[in-house]
Amino acid sequence: MVSLEYREIKTEPYLSINPHGTVPAYTEALADGTMLILLESAAIATYLCEKYDTAHRLLPESPTQRARFYQFAHYAPATLYTRAGGLYVHAWEFRPGTAGEGRQSKGAIEASKTWLDSHFVPFLTRELEDRQFLLGERLTAADIVMGWEIMLLGQVGFFQEYPVLQAYHDRLAAQSSWKRTYPREVHTLCIWPHTDGRCKELHQGLNQVPLNVEL
Repeated sequence: MVSLEYREIKTEPYLSINPHGTVPAYTEALADGTMLILLESAAIATYLCEKYDTAHRLLPESPTQRARFYQFAHYAPATLYTRAGGLYVHAWEFRPGTAGEGRQSKGAIEASKTWLDSHFVPFLTRELEDRQFLLGERLTAADIVMGWEIMLLGQVGFFQEYPVLQAYHDRLAAQSSWKRTYPREVHTLCIWPHTDGRCKELHQGLNQVPLNVEL
């Protein structure tokens, strides 16, 4: 695993791997001599689970549960991220006292909250029902692919008015793998304008010790 500074993902040689200049990107040399390159986080997570999770502890074996996983894998980046990310950027990264405070849009904050209240909250509440995690009583890949957006919304206090969702967030946040992946410092070192070199150092430190997921 390689950590890069923000400026490094916008230039070569990274752009030859991911022309979009975004993260993540996964590369693997295949036995036939070709290179597998994956750019979408859900595709990467699914591939790694299918390759290594032979006991199906993270990726469900049943078609029904696998379909529910695929739903969350698509929902997080395609439907939820724009609103969750928009709220985080304007309510947190551009909050008063930061370098980006002049960029904050109250309209963007309200629009994101309105959409989340009207669509995301009833959807996730229904999907959770009385379960501890999205697919049952233990953490699975579904929770992992939703984790980024859940983390962003938790940081801005969005779940405070929704006890069921707040409890779900707290169960995820209690995982040691969550604490390693999303240390508190990311919210101060890794925000706009993305010029603090300590962000790269933070992620390099995370890469030195393998992550263990509680199963």
